Amino acid sequence: MSTETACVAAFLATAAAQEILALKPSDTDGVVEMRRQRGERPPTLPAERHAWGLTYCLMVAAERGSSWRSIVATEVISYALDLLLQDPASLKSDVDAHLAKARARANALVDGGDLDGAVSSLINDVCAGPAPLSRNKAVVLEIIGKKTAQIGDAEAVRKFIEVFV
Repeated sequence: MSTETACVAAFLATAAAQEILALKPSDTDGVVEMRRQRGERPPTLPAERHAWGLTYCLMVAAERGSSWRSIVATEVISYALDLLLQDPASLKSDVDAHLAKARARANALVDGGDLDGAVSSLINDVCAGPAPLSRNKAVVLEIIGKKTAQIGDAEAVRKFIEVFV
């Protein structure tokens, strides 16, 4: 066993790492949302999002040891307070700006003839934006969008891009 592997194994055997690895997805939702708001792009699959949250917690534990929980909690609470204190008008402008960029990217793909890619791009962007869709809503919109793209009518896809999201 290499020294690096031994170090990783020793870390994973610590109480802090074991506690983190036992976290449920709902326990890491705040971490995922905080990272997303910091500009990082979370994975779209729930299991990958959970792993992404666990990874952050493990990194904090590797640096700070058993105090990882209070450090992560403080960061998430601080993020939540910043959101609460944020001017609702500025949040709306952030959402509007994000949607405008998402629509522009999707329309560029339509211009290039990639109707299916335009729908996928739009759904992925909206799921990762400042006011993300729930996964259920995203799935329904993706089905509608993909069916629209299958028709092969670029204008119908443009209409979907403007109206449904």
